[in-house]
Amino acid sequence: MRVSQMIASITQADRLGFPALVESVNQIQEIQGRSGLPSEFLKSLGIIVRRRLEEGTFPKNYLAKFLRLHSGQLNRRLSDAPQWRESVLAVSDFCLREMDRNFEIEDFNIRNSGINEVIIAMMGFRYRDDLLLSRFADYLVNPLDSRLTFVDDIGDYLRSTTILGYSSERQLISLTNKARLTATGRQHEPLVHQGLTKVAWAYLPLDANKALESLRGSIDLGLIFPEQLNGASLLRMHQIYFANQAEADLRFLPFIEGAIAEQEDKRWARGASNFELAVEEVIYRLGLKYEREFPLAGYWVDFLIEFNGRQIVLECDHPLFHELVHLRTGEVIKKGSDNLREQVISAQLKIVRLSTTEWDNAKEKKAELILEKLCT
Repeated sequence: MRVSQMIASITQADRLGFPALVESVNQIQEIQGRSGLPSEFLKSLGIIVRRRLEEGTFPKNYLAKFLRLHSGQLNRRLSDAPQWRESVLAVSDFCLREMDRNFEIEDFNIRNSGINEVIIAMMGFRYRDDLLLSRFADYLVNPLDSRLTFVDDIGDYLRSTTILGYSSERQLISLTNKARLTATGRQHEPLVHQGLTKVAWAYLPLDANKALESLRGSIDLGLIFPEQLNGASLLRMHQIYFANQAEADLRFLPFIEGAIAEQEDKRWARGASNFELAVEEVIYRLGLKYEREFPLAGYWVDFLIEFNGRQIVLECDHPLFHELVHLRTGEVIKKGSDNLREQVISAQLKIVRLSTTEWDNAKEKKAELILEKLCT
């Protein structure tokens, strides 16, 4: 399908209304498949999205859904992500305008604003907008909306900023205090307990000890009960204890062990990339004892290898899976979740990383490359 035909299709659909526009974009994505979408087409789509947002003809409740719908296609062609910048920027700017417009309105509901969902959906495009993240944090700690901010909204925001690598101790302290204040008297709600666990977990990239202090502080205040936590929350607790090489609270230990066992049961449900399979073949030929897709500290590591009497984690990295781009500056940065993962695991085990670029450059000396990595 030619670019001119794609642009003509969405232009005509846009005249018919928003549902027709969405259907047209979906049909074009289906036709293109693995070929991806041309940058000229995506730029035209971004202009339409921005115009509709400014006119008020883009449904507010569709903001996050629009991003999620199209970021899901990027699993086929990750290199297409930068081409969506116009559309993602338009949605982010709209959210900023909405917050500015409603900042002094006492009945503005954080949850119903959908901004948390937009921030999470933007991650699918590998974009991070520090302006939106900073403004939303101000909103969350704003005393005017204390009745309408939920603990898990704060937790979800901090989960996003942790993954994106955007956090500060000052912000965390403010949001921790707000979360505990909001949680008081609502201990019967499971999302309160799960939200406070995310809040403590968000300290990990800054200081593992402070993450443990935050977790124990909420437990001591009677704001986190083990019975109210889901598997993801229990694994976050496990990561906090693991990073501090500390024993879990006895009341929580059986629940954490149950979550770890449940994770191990799903071990072989995860597939391996062609890169990982190629690396595994070389490791096998070297005669090394190893485990692939090994569950460790609430994560899955690509390989756990026994080498010279030590256990070493080998991670296979594809740059597009581990990089983010600042939405407004274009600067490429490493994902915060990777830094956190490394910090947690390296508290007890050595980690070495192998990139696709190193692998391709090694050519016929791939075995030597792996041994060199393990000896480093």
